Amino acid sequence: ETHSREVLENAESRSKAILAEAEKRSAQLIADAEERLAKIKLERDTVAGYFENLRGVLQQAEQVSSE
Repeated sequence: ETHSREVLENAESRSKAILAEAEKRSAQLIADAEERLAKIKLERDTVAGYFENLRGVLQQAEQVSSE
């Protein structure tokens, strides 16, 4: 019975350690993904601004050429 209890305690301890490591890893992966998403959103906004400015330049060029 003592041996069984030790085996059970060891298994429980290992499972808690495995779970803690998995939770830590998951939290890190989520943080990394959120950081990448924020960078992608920033790049998207930058590109959108570039295209908006380009559209304005092209419209002005069209107006000048049609005059």
